[in-house]
Amino acid sequence: MGIVGDTRTAPDTSEPDLVIFVHGTFAGDKKEQEVGGRWWQRDSEVWRWFEANLPAGAVLPAAERRLFQWSGKNTQVERLKASTKLLALLISLENEGRGYHLVGHSHGGSVIWEALVSSELARSRREIYASLLEKLADDGIVKYDARTAFGELADHLQLRGLRSWTTLGTPFLHFLPADQFMLPGIKRRSFSLFTRPSQDRRSLLSLFIWLAAFTAVAVIEQLCRRHTLSHFWDQGMWTGFPMLLVVFFGFLATNEGYALAQAYKKRAIAARQAMQTFHARWLGLWAPQDEAIALLQHVARFSQKHYQALAGGQPLVDEEGAFKGPLSRCWDPSRVALKKQRPGATLEAHYASRVGKAPLGWLITALYNKIGAPHVASIATNFVVSNIVQGNDLPKAEMAYCSRSPVPIDAIPEGLPERVARELHAGVSTTVRALGPQARELLIIGALDGELPAGATDDLRDQRSAALVHTSYFSHESVLHLIATHIRISRARAGHNTTGPLPRDDAYRWVSRTKRTNAHAWEEHLRQTAR
Repeated sequence: MGIVGDTRTAPDTSEPDLVIFVHGTFAGDKKEQEVGGRWWQRDSEVWRWFEANLPAGAVLPAAERRLFQWSGKNTQVERLKASTKLLALLISLENEGRGYHLVGHSHGGSVIWEALVSSELARSRREIYASLLEKLADDGIVKYDARTAFGELADHLQLRGLRSWTTLGTPFLHFLPADQFMLPGIKRRSFSLFTRPSQDRRSLLSLFIWLAAFTAVAVIEQLCRRHTLSHFWDQGMWTGFPMLLVVFFGFLATNEGYALAQAYKKRAIAARQAMQTFHARWLGLWAPQDEAIALLQHVARFSQKHYQALAGGQPLVDEEGAFKGPLSRCWDPSRVALKKQRPGATLEAHYASRVGKAPLGWLITALYNKIGAPHVASIATNFVVSNIVQGNDLPKAEMAYCSRSPVPIDAIPEGLPERVARELHAGVSTTVRALGPQARELLIIGALDGELPAGATDDLRDQRSAALVHTSYFSHESVLHLIATHIRISRARAGHNTTGPLPRDDAYRWVSRTKRTNAHAWEEHLRQTAR
């Protein structure tokens, strides 16, 4: 577990490296247009900036090459589908012998990471999973033959052509098994990422339990046939056949849960292996005030300390559940607009729609706002908001962690130079003050739903990108310089020519120092969890 990282890259070719943008949640184009104003589209301000400032030997995709797009829906299943599509694209570039750099914003970074984890999982299992194989076959990369596909693609799955990958404001989500019958999940202190023989035998043990239950019922049935309840059993309500069905489907359900739990655990272990392979080529950029990361960390069940113990096979630390106090620097769920407002208020909640019409409505409204609304908000947060925010549509899984790095480790450096983070926050604060006190809450709700509420003003719709730190990274030129600098440094370290204008000295020093600190943090994590 002490490997520093795989820095091998594809052989140099006459073709320049491609820089591939991966957009985040709700940032795609419904018509799949490639030209537009979104940061990842051709002819946007960001696109034109990178065209002018990328180092020599790195280019954006030419007009004849399709840009990468995905649905942008806020669900883990959609992100996994997008990662399969992206991995197929990367394998096609490996097949061309082309180098490439990946830049992902928000959950676009999650899509990149899931693609890297899938490549590691496929290599460890020596098997190309069906959806990836189908996509590669459609693209003409390989024949649709599971028996021979891995042998043909084994070298490509190492992704040696990946020079660098940069994530901006990405909340890395980690899903692990939920508690099930006979199967401990992430909430249990006995849960471990490492397979134990006793856990492998749980499925067989569950079969014995079901069979024992069936045998007990059959014995009771025979006893009852000989006594006063014989007429009850003769009516067919309690016969061996229905009980056999119960046993059969109960066994299937238990084994399905077991298979899902093992799949989630294997992917979590593959993620650690992927971090070993790809962490030296990663740069994570984020602001301390990023609203999306803060909110998702707030609704995650456990912290990095819990993961540290879990990864090392140590006794798990006790932690309280999710929703620990108010959010700092972010939307406070206790302030979700469930309070009774004056008629016409943009966030008037239907929970109290009849209160204002009752006698002494002003008194009832005041009492509701003071006493009732916080409790209603808490319930809505726990049962509704958490699922919306997490995008968790995986069966029998829980979002255990949200981290700023691909795996939940401590001691990672700040995600932006202090000056840049301060300027981003100041710009957002200025915009929010101009738009009104409820602007940030409206914008976060819009970020969760994909659309702003109907009552949002035109000014708010026009300024939505500048009113949240999470969506304003690309408006700061220093952030763009950091990305371009990372690409240039990665090419230089891979031994490729990087002639052209030098990056800013402060950007070069910051990126180099941050990458060294990230590498040290990962090595220290491996040392502490070595077993």
